Amino acid sequence: MTGFSHIDSIGNREIIEELFDSGEEETFESTIEKYPDALPISEINPLAKVAVPIGRQVTVGNNSLDLLFLDDTGSLLAIECKLIQNPEARREVVAQLIEYGMTIEKDWDVDKVRAIADGYCLEKQTEGGLVGHLNRALERAGYPSIPEKSLIQKLRSKVKKPFLVVAGNRLDQRALVLADYLKKKIKLPIVCTEFRRYHVGEARFVIGYVRCAALLGTTSSSQRLAISEEEWLSLYDTEPLRSIREDLLQWVKTLSNDGLGVMRIGSKELMFDVINGGTKKNVLSISDRVYFYFGNLRILGLPDDAIDSFRRFVDGVLRLGVLSARTEYPSVPLTALAEPEKREQIKGRFTRLLEMVTSRVADVRDDGS
Repeated sequence: MTGFSHIDSIGNREIIEELFDSGEEETFESTIEKYPDALPISEINPLAKVAVPIGRQVTVGNNSLDLLFLDDTGSLLAIECKLIQNPEARREVVAQLIEYGMTIEKDWDVDKVRAIADGYCLEKQTEGGLVGHLNRALERAGYPSIPEKSLIQKLRSKVKKPFLVVAGNRLDQRALVLADYLKKKIKLPIVCTEFRRYHVGEARFVIGYVRCAALLGTTSSSQRLAISEEEWLSLYDTEPLRSIREDLLQWVKTLSNDGLGVMRIGSKELMFDVINGGTKKNVLSISDRVYFYFGNLRILGLPDDAIDSFRRFVDGVLRLGVLSARTEYPSVPLTALAEPEKREQIKGRFTRLLEMVTSRVADVRDDGS
């Protein structure tokens, strides 16, 4: 039995699954192509907001890849579709995708991808070509468009590293175990997804989600994928957010270089960890907000009066009133740090808190001295 519970009755209408039967491979492919929003792109690539099809039955080496997608980070998604009725829905599909990935890494470049996408858009009579196709998806999702130059730069840096996506109506457990093993042991960017069709009365819908063999994940979705500094900065290209993030990145790197802690970047968050007396805790996190982890600073030995002093200081500078509340993990939006002078004051004050944790200064007073 699937994990589904019926909460409310919808008149006399019932939610009914429309199974993909044997022989419906083309229908299955067409469904994913026609309804790209069903692709769980944020689970496949946490940096991405949308993904669009740019090719179907694409020649890769001596074979044909079922679907080729592109997301707004410039990453390609090589998608191979298999119904559970097909024996290749087992481990063979994983090997097939690995072969596709190796060929793409060896032979493809930006011009190759643009030629594929242009041909696809021409066939589908899509205005604006590749860039217009992607920007319409961003617009529908409520995000700003991407300039063509920026998209091509992103694509150029990632064309050799496609995400390998198994797509099925049901997936064999052996394929899931193998994909999980390859992802964990050799960092292969492979993911297994399932798609289901349903209807409620005359309304029909399709749902896509990521499958894995493991029962539990030990990290949050925002921390699963390590990325480069440039990729982290590119998450927010608009000003003043990018400039604020660039400044905060340099500050955190300085903290790390000065030995006050360790910087790391997850898929969406820039994080700073402090080690004191054998205890390691995350004390700062930056995404579209700046999170202060006072509870963890307290565990590391920072006195309550120093924490309370910092709370009052920040609220006095920003006039938001959010830090003086007794919340253990408060945050402020990046836009509140747009003024460089205020940002410098808060960075300096938080640095002194970290110095206290590492026993470099004796006190942090309210007068800012």
